[in-house]
Amino acid sequence: MKLLSVTARANLIGIVAVLIASASILFISLRFVVLEELHEQLTLKAQRIESAISPGHEFYDPFTSIQELSGEDVSLGEDVFSDTLIYDDTQNEYEDYRMLETVRNVDGRLYRIKTATSRVEWEEFLGIIFAVFLGISALLLIVMQIINQRLTRKIWTPFFTNLKRVQSFSLQSKEAIQFEESSVQEFTELNEVLERMTSKVQQDYGALKDFTENASHEIQTPLAVILSGLDQLGQSPTLDEAAAARIETIKGAATRLSKLNRNLLLLTKIENRQFSTAETLNLKKVLRSHLEMMEDLFATKKILPTIEIEETLSVKADPALLDILIGNLLANAYRHSENRAQVNVTSKTNRLVFSNTGNPLNIDPEKLFERFYKSSTTESSQGLGLAIVKQICELYGWEIIYSYTEGKHCFVVGFK
Repeated sequence: MKLLSVTARANLIGIVAVLIASASILFISLRFVVLEELHEQLTLKAQRIESAISPGHEFYDPFTSIQELSGEDVSLGEDVFSDTLIYDDTQNEYEDYRMLETVRNVDGRLYRIKTATSRVEWEEFLGIIFAVFLGISALLLIVMQIINQRLTRKIWTPFFTNLKRVQSFSLQSKEAIQFEESSVQEFTELNEVLERMTSKVQQDYGALKDFTENASHEIQTPLAVILSGLDQLGQSPTLDEAAAARIETIKGAATRLSKLNRNLLLLTKIENRQFSTAETLNLKKVLRSHLEMMEDLFATKKILPTIEIEETLSVKADPALLDILIGNLLANAYRHSENRAQVNVTSKTNRLVFSNTGNPLNIDPEKLFERFYKSSTTESSQGLGLAIVKQICELYGWEIIYSYTEGKHCFVVGFK
């Protein structure tokens, strides 16, 4: 849930809770005031009745009953107020009344007086006040929500603008990121921190990029000199077999070191997203090109690879990286296949499947894509081929999955 939604919901819940509490207090208070007013009216009415039943006075009220009491056990008591229903002939219905029952001493005689007054007008008055309060509360709630939304949007607009700029920020860009100014102190401090951070990251990235490229170049140059010298020594006519074998061993180690240097440089470039070129490439054409180049290599194991993919299946990627991905997966299939094994490349709904028959792996499949993690049966492998494949897939948001079923190794590349 977005921050604005969280704060708006919290404010709404708080305001509604306060309004409900206020409405309850108002209702109870108004009800108490109305009852007190009714009690006061009934008390005054009882006093008028008491005066009216004195000698020489008459009193008539359809909602009053007067009963003279006799007996020594009758005594004056407190006034008793209660609610009652009285049938109204004009309305043809029962209506709420507030009744007072009291005993009064008039000229030495005791009288039980019961008198009532209608609550309808007061209840309507109470209802009107409560309805007005609810209407004002609802209007206040709507106005506050509108003001809150507009105010928060205005305050948070620079933040969301800067967030988009940070999301689109590229290390390869040499220009410093420009942040939208804000009148909020916290956002201003955040902008200052982000400016320093992005500037430092760009500097570190540039330094790392230069170091990687320079180091790779400086290592590759002496390795080329070593390999050239070893070739010349290997062609010497006076070289005996032991020395020639020793030179071949050194040459093989230097070649692996040169290849390792190139692969590590490639991984670094992929991680740093230095491949910005993207073209729409037909996968079947790229696969056929690789299989033609590797035909003699597969022939050494008497393997005839097959391709069964859609003619129109294509992806958008850097041509060099797609070549490396397909080449590494085909090379992996060759490396882990026995003589006369089956190597197939098929497609299934934007997925490319590389499969080959072979023995189960003697390593943990979950670590298959880690750097320098390799099978003990492939000593010549550097353990970087599948790691490079994984990095290329992550660069383009593709998915790479390995499985071993029914005697087949399967690598599935899912394109998005």
